[in-house]
Amino acid sequence: MVKTEPQSPFSILRKYRPLKKRTKNEKPSMEKIYLKFEDCVFAVPKKDLLRQGIFATMFAVKPEPGEPVVGLTEDSPLIIPDIPEAAFRAFLKVLHPLEIPPHYDSIHLVEWISILRIATMWGFKDIRKLAIERMENMPDGCCYMTSLDYLIHGGECHVREWFRRGCVAIIDLEEPIDVGPAESMGLEIAIRLCKLREERLRRGRSFCTESAVEQEFENELDIVSKDAQEMEVVILKNYTSRDRGVKS
Repeated sequence: MVKTEPQSPFSILRKYRPLKKRTKNEKPSMEKIYLKFEDCVFAVPKKDLLRQGIFATMFAVKPEPGEPVVGLTEDSPLIIPDIPEAAFRAFLKVLHPLEIPPHYDSIHLVEWISILRIATMWGFKDIRKLAIERMENMPDGCCYMTSLDYLIHGGECHVREWFRRGCVAIIDLEEPIDVGPAESMGLEIAIRLCKLREERLRRGRSFCTESAVEQEFENELDIVSKDAQEMEVVILKNYTSRDRGVKS
């Protein structure tokens, strides 16, 4: 039995059934790609999912003769690991918004974080750019990005300026780093930041935090500044080899 959310541009299928055959005079419905997150299958409009990023490349790859192609029918969805259902629901708010023009102010910071991660992972550059802009300028009354957020998400989502800004702000704090934030950012980075903070307190005005961060975290800053296009190639290879059997 198919369960469809009312007024939604995509359907959520919790049980699978064979696709209904179209009669001779019946108009074709919107083409869809079927993706499975956790226990939920989403039927996403093909035109939205294939407009850029890894899916545009993935479904352009011609399968080998006799090779099953997943993602084109609801009984054979493309299984997406490591992305929670709730995170993809947030991503859909931007990929295919229910309102035109979209009402982005209703999207919470935690949802923008999920949107940015998925957009970065899948190579959706326009959505990635939008997420970065919105997260830097959250509406009044909403949660906002902290120094720790900039450091963590800048590193995870390859936003160089965020990572650098987070490091600088934490070094300039008057209070030492607590255990919780230190564990969140990683103990190695926390120790290095603590050393730079101690040096700042010792040297006073002669210490330049920005220069110290650029020097101490040169390798990390180079890594997080990689273009999303490079990550797309790696992820595409992983998905195609695992889920479609495409030979690399």
